[in-house]
Amino acid sequence: MAPGIDLQLLGLRAASLPLTLIVLMVLAVPVALPSAAVELGRLPTCRRRDALFAAALFAVALALRTALGSHALIHENHHGYRYLAWSSALNVLADAHGVPSAHLVLVRLAGGGDSGAFALGAVLSAVAAVALAAYTAQVTRSRLAGAAAGALLALQPLAIALATTEEFMVSASALCLAGVALLHVGAARGLRATTALGVLCLSLAACAREITLPLAALAVPAMLSARRPDGTTPWRATAAVVAAMTALLLPQAARVVAAWRALPSTPGYMGAPNLPWSDGLHRNAAWVGWMEPYIPRAEGWAMVLALAALVAWSLRTKDARLALGAAVVPLIALAQGGLVRTGWFPTGLRHQLLSMAMLLIPVGWAVAAGAARLPPTWRRGALAAVVALAAVALWRRPAGYRIDAPHTREYRFFHDALATLPADGSVVEFSDEPLPHVGAGWVRAQRPRWGAVDAAALSREPPPGPLFLLLDRVCFVDPARFEGTARPGSVVPRATPFGRMLPECADALAALPWRTVAMRSISRATPRTYDIPSTDPVAHLAILRWDHP
Repeated sequence: MAPGIDLQLLGLRAASLPLTLIVLMVLAVPVALPSAAVELGRLPTCRRRDALFAAALFAVALALRTALGSHALIHENHHGYRYLAWSSALNVLADAHGVPSAHLVLVRLAGGGDSGAFALGAVLSAVAAVALAAYTAQVTRSRLAGAAAGALLALQPLAIALATTEEFMVSASALCLAGVALLHVGAARGLRATTALGVLCLSLAACAREITLPLAALAVPAMLSARRPDGTTPWRATAAVVAAMTALLLPQAARVVAAWRALPSTPGYMGAPNLPWSDGLHRNAAWVGWMEPYIPRAEGWAMVLALAALVAWSLRTKDARLALGAAVVPLIALAQGGLVRTGWFPTGLRHQLLSMAMLLIPVGWAVAAGAARLPPTWRRGALAAVVALAAVALWRRPAGYRIDAPHTREYRFFHDALATLPADGSVVEFSDEPLPHVGAGWVRAQRPRWGAVDAAALSREPPPGPLFLLLDRVCFVDPARFEGTARPGSVVPRATPFGRMLPECADALAALPWRTVAMRSISRATPRTYDIPSTDPVAHLAILRWDHP
């Protein structure tokens, strides 16, 4: 890796240039924030009621996400606990793939650990609702449109479901929405600190993962859709921002290209919309809401029809700024979300979190346009009606904001059970190759004083203190149906009292006289959850204990 800085506080080894830039951008945000706040506070269009509405929207969104969110690992749980930022060095992804992650830097600064990641996600998800409201109001020149879009995002089941997780698209979406809002108002009013803060936010969103890098393109329509007080277009400011973001993101882009050349199988575009008449199994961009309950079908229809109406209106009125800011922006986000192959919980929805937020911009515009044609006494009820309909849709879908899938059940089982176990002990550690077991690093993050014992050394050197064996979902995987194995079907599961499981788990189970301290049975997933396929219909997850005689 290229030489860089070394920050022990963040758990860095030798930081690469891209990771160094990410850390510096994160540290620069609180530096630019006060100056940007002063600039925005001096705007003649800034009103006290706008600030009160933003505070109320943030509070409501945060309360909903805290009370109703999943509070579980959903992304790294599927790929393997070894990738978690708080159980390994921060630049573990840079070591493995060459591409560092701004999301992991933010999680580490949030305090690390599961609770830190969940709290960060909840806060940023609430910020996203406020940022969407601000940007929508700016680009449509309607406070009602902004309020409607922000309220809909605050009540969106998918946004609530993903908020209290470690999913990187949560932080990327919030930073992206904040970035485009800041860049738009900064370009319109010539605010340097605000524009600089927008550059930092959007650049960090682009660096969340290798797949988010195309989000940097949003800077152009966000700025060119702005109109200066004299009616001119901010061409020079846009060019300056593009140059600055190019300098910040070029090292990251070089790393992404190098990683793609080393791993040519990632990623591939499969962005065909998941329309009602398609099976949805091999289509990735499930952005129109057919995968209920996470996006209500009515909201999906509203997104599609409002976008079409806005494009037609822009063509009729020749309003290029409205088309750029309210139609091109969500389409860019939609295209970016389609750069991932089909995968687990539904990958199309997870990667379309940002586009489904931005597709509420046309919905907000449609609400404002419709309200303008109502009698004055009825206009005040337009926003209330939108909020009421969204609230009813949320209330009728209690499963829509809790991801109830095998990987979240596994996480909650181990997380809750580990909290009841002794502070001292050791855990059996399996190899992550070719399948990612629950990592000993993550277990030790829950129980910091625990050690780890290699599964192959159980019979030779058992530890003096209590030893724990975790039978996770991977122990029960069906090698013939799981493409993550080195040679699918070459490993034959063995029969045990807990069901058929992989040989390494069966050997560990037979090595010592274990006693069961916790167990949970999880049924095999349906195809739409894209979960790890188990050999038997039910996997009996367990935590076993052995005490040295």
